[in-house]
Amino acid sequence: MLKALEARYGKVSIVVVVDSDGDKAKVHAEFRTNADWNRHRLIIADPDVQSWLPDAPTSGKKDSLYLYLATNRASLSSIERKHPEFTDFIEAIVA
Repeated sequence: MLKALEARYGKVSIVVVVDSDGDKAKVHAEFRTNADWNRHRLIIADPDVQSWLPDAPTSGKKDSLYLYLATNRASLSSIERKHPEFTDFIEAIVA
């Protein structure tokens, strides 16, 4: 997938994996093997990006209204304490 993004968009500086399937180390190792790490910053949501939101359902479809409402209620400092990768994400997008 990363190679397809590079072919279409050129240099990719941030890669965000939104679902690590509960195995962050495996995902990290897979990307390390298949990507040029001088060109990419890898952020892996652990176990998935929905876990960054307060009171996120543990299963089932997350509709856009729920995600919008949950995001507006989220305390960034609380999310950062529970998910250090979220801090990396914020730093990457505001840099």
